Amino acid sequence: MKIFYKKRNVVIAIVAMRNKTFPLMIPLVSDRALKFDDADLSTLWHLRYGHLNNKALIFLKEKNMVNGLSSIKKSTSVCEGCIYGKMHKLRFPKTSWRATAPLELVYSEFLKNRTPYEAWYKKKSVVDHFKIFGILAYALIPSQRREKFDDKGQKLTFVGYIDESKGYRLFDLLQEKSLFHGT
Repeated sequence: MKIFYKKRNVVIAIVAMRNKTFPLMIPLVSDRALKFDDADLSTLWHLRYGHLNNKALIFLKEKNMVNGLSSIKKSTSVCEGCIYGKMHKLRFPKTSWRATAPLELVYSEFLKNRTPYEAWYKKKSVVDHFKIFGILAYALIPSQRREKFDDKGQKLTFVGYIDESKGYRLFDLLQEKSLFHGT
Protein backbone atom coordinates (compact mmCIF):
# COMPACT_ATOMS: atom_id res chain seq x y z
CA MET A 1 0.00 0.00 0.00
CA LYS A 2 1.32 3.49 -0.88
CA ILE A 3 0.29 6.76 0.75
CA PHE A 4 0.31 9.77 -1.60
CA TYR A 5 0.46 13.51 -1.05
CA LYS A 6 -2.39 14.51 -3.39
CA LYS A 7 -1.37 18.09 -4.18
CA ARG A 8 2.01 17.05 -5.60
CA ASN A 9 1.24 13.41 -6.42
CA VAL A 10 4.27 12.22 -4.41
CA VAL A 11 4.63 9.01 -2.41
CA ILE A 12 5.17 9.95 1.25
CA ALA A 13 4.91 6.49 2.81
CA ILE A 14 4.94 2.83 1.82
CA VAL A 15 3.07 0.32 3.97
CA ALA A 16 3.74 -3.40 3.50
CA MET A 17 2.09 -6.11 5.59
CA ARG A 18 4.51 -8.21 7.67
CA ASN A 19 3.43 -10.80 10.25
CA LYS A 20 -0.16 -9.53 10.07
CA THR A 21 0.92 -5.97 10.91
CA PHE A 22 1.47 -2.83 8.85
CA PRO A 23 4.85 -1.24 9.72
CA LEU A 24 5.17 2.27 8.34
CA MET A 25 8.24 2.93 6.17
CA ILE A 26 8.78 6.65 5.62
CA PRO A 27 11.61 7.71 3.28
CA LEU A 28 14.21 10.02 4.82
CA VAL A 29 13.93 13.67 3.85
CA SER A 30 16.70 16.18 4.42
CA ASP A 31 16.07 18.64 7.24
CA ARG A 32 14.63 21.92 6.00
CA ALA A 33 13.13 24.94 7.65
CA LEU A 34 10.22 26.45 5.77
CA LYS A 35 10.15 29.54 7.94
CA PHE A 36 12.73 30.89 10.34
CA ASP A 37 12.14 33.87 12.56
CA ASP A 38 14.59 36.02 14.53
CA ALA A 39 12.07 36.13 17.38
CA ASP A 40 12.46 32.34 17.65
CA LEU A 41 16.23 32.82 17.94
CA SER A 42 15.76 35.39 20.69
CA THR A 43 13.57 32.96 22.61
CA LEU A 44 16.08 30.16 22.07
CA TRP A 45 18.97 32.25 23.47
CA HIS A 46 16.75 33.44 26.33
CA LEU A 47 16.28 29.79 27.30
CA ARG A 48 19.92 28.80 26.69
CA TYR A 49 21.14 31.56 29.00
CA GLY A 50 18.88 30.35 31.81
CA HIS A 51 16.04 32.86 31.18
CA LEU A 52 18.29 35.92 30.84
CA ASN A 53 16.26 39.06 30.08
CA ASN A 54 16.03 40.26 26.48
CA LYS A 55 17.76 43.58 27.18
CA ALA A 56 20.86 41.78 28.49
CA LEU A 57 20.90 39.44 25.47
CA ILE A 58 20.79 42.42 23.10
CA PHE A 59 23.61 44.04 25.11
CA LEU A 60 25.76 40.89 24.77
CA LYS A 61 25.23 40.89 21.01
CA GLU A 62 25.70 44.65 20.44
CA LYS A 63 28.91 44.81 22.48
CA ASN A 64 30.16 41.61 20.78
CA MET A 65 30.98 40.13 24.19
CA VAL A 66 30.71 36.44 23.19
CA ASN A 67 31.25 34.41 20.03
CA GLY A 68 28.52 32.21 18.56
CA LEU A 69 25.57 34.36 19.62
CA SER A 70 23.36 34.76 16.56
CA SER A 71 21.06 37.72 15.85
CA ILE A 72 18.89 38.87 18.73
CA LYS A 73 15.83 41.07 18.36
CA LYS A 74 13.46 42.53 20.93
CA SER A 75 11.11 39.74 21.91
CA THR A 76 7.49 40.26 22.88
CA SER A 77 6.83 36.62 23.76
CA VAL A 78 5.98 35.71 27.34
CA CYS A 79 8.09 32.99 28.96
CA GLU A 80 6.06 30.77 31.28
CA GLY A 81 9.18 29.82 33.27
CA CYS A 82 9.97 33.49 33.92
CA ILE A 83 6.41 34.10 35.11
CA TYR A 84 6.66 31.22 37.58
CA GLY A 85 10.13 32.35 38.63
CA LYS A 86 8.88 35.80 39.57
CA MET A 87 6.18 34.39 41.85
CA HIS A 88 6.85 34.40 45.57
CA LYS A 89 4.84 33.87 48.73
CA LEU A 90 6.11 36.61 51.05
CA ARG A 91 7.37 40.13 50.63
CA PHE A 92 10.96 40.99 51.46
CA PRO A 93 11.26 41.74 55.17
CA LYS A 94 11.55 45.43 56.04
CA THR A 95 14.52 44.58 58.28
CA SER A 96 16.77 43.44 55.43
CA TRP A 97 19.97 45.48 54.99
CA ARG A 98 20.11 48.25 52.41
CA ALA A 99 22.84 50.76 51.60
CA THR A 100 21.93 54.13 53.10
CA ALA A 101 25.25 55.99 53.36
CA PRO A 102 27.76 56.91 50.64
CA LEU A 103 30.36 54.20 49.83
CA GLU A 104 28.32 51.43 51.48
CA LEU A 105 27.71 50.12 47.99
CA VAL A 106 30.66 50.57 45.62
CA TYR A 107 30.35 50.29 41.84
CA SER A 108 33.42 49.11 39.96
CA GLU A 109 34.16 49.37 36.24
CA PHE A 110 36.80 46.64 36.32
CA LEU A 111 35.23 44.54 33.55
CA LYS A 112 34.41 47.45 31.19
CA ASN A 113 31.83 45.65 29.00
CA ARG A 114 33.66 42.32 29.21
CA THR A 115 32.56 39.03 30.69
CA PRO A 116 34.58 37.69 33.65
CA TYR A 117 35.81 34.90 31.33
CA GLU A 118 37.14 37.45 28.84
CA ALA A 119 38.85 39.47 31.58
CA TRP A 120 40.60 36.37 32.94
CA TYR A 121 41.51 34.47 29.76
CA LYS A 122 41.88 37.45 27.37
CA LYS A 123 39.53 35.88 24.81
CA LYS A 124 35.78 35.90 24.25
CA SER A 125 33.77 32.96 25.47
CA VAL A 126 31.98 30.74 22.95
CA VAL A 127 28.31 30.15 23.75
CA ASP A 128 26.89 28.19 20.83
CA HIS A 129 27.04 24.93 22.84
CA PHE A 130 24.65 26.15 25.57
CA LYS A 131 21.65 23.94 26.30
CA ILE A 132 18.16 25.16 27.20
CA PHE A 133 17.52 25.33 30.96
CA GLY A 134 14.42 23.44 32.09
CA ILE A 135 14.24 21.29 28.96
CA LEU A 136 13.44 17.60 29.05
CA ALA A 137 16.62 15.48 29.28
CA TYR A 138 17.26 11.77 29.31
CA ALA A 139 20.06 10.21 31.37
CA LEU A 140 21.43 6.75 30.67
CA ILE A 141 20.93 4.28 33.51
CA PRO A 142 24.09 2.12 33.78
CA SER A 143 23.60 -1.57 33.01
CA GLN A 144 24.66 -2.45 36.59
CA ARG A 145 21.63 -0.59 37.96
CA ARG A 146 18.96 -2.10 35.69
CA GLU A 147 17.42 -5.45 34.88
CA LYS A 148 16.96 -6.92 31.41
CA PHE A 149 13.58 -5.30 30.62
CA ASP A 150 14.06 -2.05 32.58
CA ASP A 151 14.27 1.28 30.78
CA LYS A 152 17.74 2.27 29.59
CA GLY A 153 17.09 5.93 30.24
CA GLN A 154 15.45 8.14 32.82
CA LYS A 155 13.37 11.23 32.01
CA LEU A 156 14.76 14.26 33.88
CA THR A 157 14.89 18.06 33.67
CA PHE A 158 18.09 19.90 32.65
CA VAL A 159 18.89 22.52 35.32
CA GLY A 160 22.50 23.46 34.68
CA TYR A 161 26.12 22.49 34.32
CA ILE A 162 28.48 20.89 36.85
CA ASP A 163 31.30 23.19 37.94
CA GLU A 164 33.69 20.43 39.02
CA SER A 165 33.69 18.43 35.76
CA LYS A 166 32.28 18.35 32.25
CA GLY A 167 28.71 17.28 32.82
CA TYR A 168 25.14 18.27 33.42
CA ARG A 169 23.03 18.84 36.51
CA LEU A 170 19.66 17.14 36.10
CA PHE A 171 16.59 17.10 38.35
CA ASP A 172 14.24 14.17 38.91
CA LEU A 173 10.72 15.56 39.44
CA LEU A 174 9.31 12.26 40.72
CA GLN A 175 11.90 11.70 43.46
CA GLU A 176 12.53 15.44 43.92
CA LYS A 177 16.31 15.14 43.92
CA SER A 178 19.16 16.54 41.88
CA LEU A 179 21.38 14.21 39.84
CA PHE A 180 24.68 14.73 38.08
CA HIS A 181 25.49 13.24 34.69
CA GLY A 182 29.11 13.41 33.51
CA THR A 183 30.16 13.35 29.89
